[in-house]
Amino acid sequence: MKPNPLTPAQVAQATELFAAGAKPAAVATALDISGYRARNLLKRHDVAMAVDRMRLTDVIPNQLDAILSAMNSFAVVVSAVEQRLSAVDEELRKVRTAMRRLQVENKELRETRKTARDELRQAKAALWRARGY
Repeated sequence: MKPNPLTPAQVAQATELFAAGAKPAAVATALDISGYRARNLLKRHDVAMAVDRMRLTDVIPNQLDAILSAMNSFAVVVSAVEQRLSAVDEELRKVRTAMRRLQVENKELRETRKTARDELRQAKAALWRARGY
């Protein structure tokens, strides 16, 4: 018994499935034909040329568009992260400046307290001398 020939609609559907990257088993299941006939269908010159033409005109550009949109969204995320990092760097710079200012103030404060203690010690010594001790 000879199998029924494939209709042009079945060949077109198989071409679309093969162009989308479907395996022969998936095409056979979708068209309700044997896997052998699906593999032989892929070997036909006109179907192979149609698959290549569809891949070049439809499938590959769609995949490239998807990759481009993913790269654009990644670029948006990277720019947002870069902005946040620059804000963090700015805050770190402000903190470093404040810490330096605080260190200078603490140094001046220590020097002032040391000078005040020295003056107090000298005043006490002068007081003791004035009392005659």
